[in-house]
Amino acid sequence: MAFEYQKVCDYICSLIHNHQLRKDMKLPSLRQMAQKFDLSIPTIHRAYCQLEKQGIVHSMPRSGFYIAKAAENLHYESGCSLLETVYINSRKPGVIPLTIDSPACLLSLDRELRREELRLASSALNSPLKQGILYGDSDLRAAVAHRYTSDLDKPWYPDDVFITDSYHSALLAAARVYNRGGSVIVESPCSWAIIKTLETLNLDVVELPVTLGSGLNLTCLSNLLSRTDISFAILSSHINSPTGTVIPTKQKLTAASMLIEAGIPVIENDIYGDLYFGMAQPLYYRDFIDPEMLVICSSFDKIIGPPASFGMVLCKGDRDGLRKVLLSHTHKISSPARQKAIGNLIQSGQVMSHIHNLRKLLEAKMLQMHDLLQKYLPSGCSYQLPQGGAVFWVELPDGVDSSVLLYRLMKKGIVVAPGYLFSSSNRYANYIRISYATDWTMDIENSIFCLAENIRELTESPPV
Repeated sequence: MAFEYQKVCDYICSLIHNHQLRKDMKLPSLRQMAQKFDLSIPTIHRAYCQLEKQGIVHSMPRSGFYIAKAAENLHYESGCSLLETVYINSRKPGVIPLTIDSPACLLSLDRELRREELRLASSALNSPLKQGILYGDSDLRAAVAHRYTSDLDKPWYPDDVFITDSYHSALLAAARVYNRGGSVIVESPCSWAIIKTLETLNLDVVELPVTLGSGLNLTCLSNLLSRTDISFAILSSHINSPTGTVIPTKQKLTAASMLIEAGIPVIENDIYGDLYFGMAQPLYYRDFIDPEMLVICSSFDKIIGPPASFGMVLCKGDRDGLRKVLLSHTHKISSPARQKAIGNLIQSGQVMSHIHNLRKLLEAKMLQMHDLLQKYLPSGCSYQLPQGGAVFWVELPDGVDSSVLLYRLMKKGIVVAPGYLFSSSNRYANYIRISYATDWTMDIENSIFCLAENIRELTESPPV
């Protein structure tokens, strides 16, 4: 975990990266910054001195501290990244994690999965995986293929399905198949899991804005396709996370046509595809795009629970390329009994029944959180009701920095997800993600009250 002074260092450097602080600009006084972060003046002074040692700021006697480096010349190694800070602190005992995007924590199939796994345990399934099931248990692959087949004239087959050890591994493998050195289009804001995966491959990310309640900016997509060398695009099957906005079917059709015409393959992110609150499921990108130009990535744990942590890739096009990628990057998956148990739960219909119940519970918890946000959030905050998924995307008043808000709340045992995490270019400084798929046995109402009080205090404090 980062020391308190490191958080201040990270914050100042993020402002430099974001061009909010430029060379020769004066930093806030020690007292101003101490009030903003609710820290001691000596802690702020230590942060400023640390930055001075690295040549990022310089001091002038009787005047204060000034920025010494422009963003393009900034090289600063954080003691702990913002994502690590969120991850570590949200898992501490007693902390109220308003960050956790895990729908299955409200209602899981853990018990049914373990029962089925125990039933299978007496067989020889726990022997090492053989070459024939290198890409996942055959029954699980068959169950996934059957579940994804909506048109019998365009079926998915077990050989089209590849099971991986995690969603990250699934997305990483698909990205490696499509990577040809160009940029990658992602929705913006975007899941941090996608951003971190692309950073692993050192891929250039270009952001396609998603407007709350209305969907994709198709004009921006047209400009990106005409002006940028694009390798592939990653698009949500239904629900953009974190906004909770459902992409309208007409927009999907238009976007699909534009990408097909440009010869750009698509990775359809289906991780939230089952969590739409509407009566009828919208059409998917796979309903419009030739399967030779599309792969689907998803996982089981969002629906079933953490024990079902496997990822999956559905691919009809370059299956040989995907096999090669999986083999060349030491692809290993374990727990064959658990895989087969998941397949049995899918085939028996238990998973679909569970999804129906989970959607209803998620929608109820969404409305419960909506009531709390309406009751406590101060003026200047805004959000729209999610159309699916597990989180609210809340815009804070101008001038309220989400990372500063996070650090203040952590001292009170509350963790939110700052907007910075959902962009590769430090956007969304005044946004936070709040989950309603959290532990409601904790004092959620008091945590929202505390959140609102801190937003109010930051709104009233002097600007940085």
